[in-house]
Amino acid sequence: MNIAVIGEGIIGHIIASYLGDKKYNVDCISPNINEIKEHAGVNNYLINNFSENKTISPKLKRKDLNKIRIETEKIFKKKCSNFEGLELANKMGLAKFWGANLGYEGLSKDIKSLKLTKGEWDYIKKKIPFMNVQNFYKKRFNWDKKTAFVNKHNFFKSSTLAVYENKIKDNSLKGFKPSKEIFGNFPIERTSFTRINGRVLKIQTNEKPKNESCYLLIETEENIYSKKYDYIIVASGAIGSFRLVMDSFNLYQNNKLFHKINHHHILSTLVFLPKMPYPRKYIGMSNLDASTNYENLSLYLNFFPFRSLIDIYKLELIDGEKSLVNKIRICIVNFLENLIKNFYFARWFFHRLYITNIYLPADVTSSYIGIKNDKLFLIGGLRSDFEKYILKRVFNKLVKKLKLYDAYNLLIKPRSISVGADLHYASSLSNYLKKDGTFKLKNIPKNIIIADSSSSEYLPAANPSLYFISRAIKLVRKIHS
Repeated sequence: MNIAVIGEGIIGHIIASYLGDKKYNVDCISPNINEIKEHAGVNNYLINNFSENKTISPKLKRKDLNKIRIETEKIFKKKCSNFEGLELANKMGLAKFWGANLGYEGLSKDIKSLKLTKGEWDYIKKKIPFMNVQNFYKKRFNWDKKTAFVNKHNFFKSSTLAVYENKIKDNSLKGFKPSKEIFGNFPIERTSFTRINGRVLKIQTNEKPKNESCYLLIETEENIYSKKYDYIIVASGAIGSFRLVMDSFNLYQNNKLFHKINHHHILSTLVFLPKMPYPRKYIGMSNLDASTNYENLSLYLNFFPFRSLIDIYKLELIDGEKSLVNKIRICIVNFLENLIKNFYFARWFFHRLYITNIYLPADVTSSYIGIKNDKLFLIGGLRSDFEKYILKRVFNKLVKKLKLYDAYNLLIKPRSISVGADLHYASSLSNYLKKDGTFKLKNIPKNIIIADSSSSEYLPAANPSLYFISRAIKLVRKIHS
């Protein structure tokens, strides 16, 4: 059986590997992005040319990410309005730059609802490492008393990261540079599928309804050709899959121009946890997670060591312009680092500070994706009562709840991350699809499966990568059942 998987992000890679390990002939098709090519002015080239005063994750400012983004946007063009619409066509996609938080505790009920078989779940755990951060501290630093705080309250949960624990050297992992310890940061070269470095221009189907033959029109550096497949699995992300499906089946001609694209919105604040320090050598990614509800809103919180923000800021200054102002800033950062290193009280205080990201549900957002005059558009927005209801009422209630668990917010008002900068996109194609990822439309064969988040109307409150990986494994079950 010949199977095509379109896209080699984290979902495409795992699905292609999963089916390849079952001895199917699998082609995984993704453009060959030049990750080495230099670009003039890349230091100041932020997502969608937004100005530097926009609040985005530091990883979105990384030089290597922006090089890949520029190359990707040459192939896949779009216009964004108030939306950080990121597409990366490199091997492993955004997983090359992700924070690796699997959100395991927060997703446990969602994943359980998928009713995966033991074999399917075992395969996921075989492919992806699961590292419990607090258990890592406990083993490396005898962190028993500190982890007892997590167990006592049952509000905070240790973050589970896609990190190879046995590869961590020096008992620390900063998390803001490419690292072989982090799953996905580097492409996995030994695979059970065939890579095709090319772009799928179109999915082609036979005009006869009973004929389920499917073809892909593929463009490589050498030529353009058509190839027949028994199954086609689309895993190009909520933006890429939308573009391909719309172009292949002309769905935008007889339907509404724009469709809701679900995503989280993130608020960021600074929290002091006096009973939950992190060690001198620490994991610079999420250390703690928490879930809570307010009225009908499900909130999810990630807690990152504040020291990691200092590390990132220093790196940005060193890599930035060699100006007098930057040199002074570097001196200030060095002074602060020496203060933390040599003075007990400074170390005691700063190693209990956490950057806290608050994930708000998709109900808070009002963003849309569509095609008009053959151009892809993304328009970002938030609920009309966002300022009054979310920033004031919901945030204040959350601050009071955190106090009950010995967690103290230090900012009067949280920072609101740019719309779409969460990068957790979903639902763009859900209007056209059944729950099994196949099309509702009778003229589109059932052997075309949309396996990524674009086919899901539901977006979990927690970091959703693990959920959508698990869901994709379930969606391709019909192929080998």
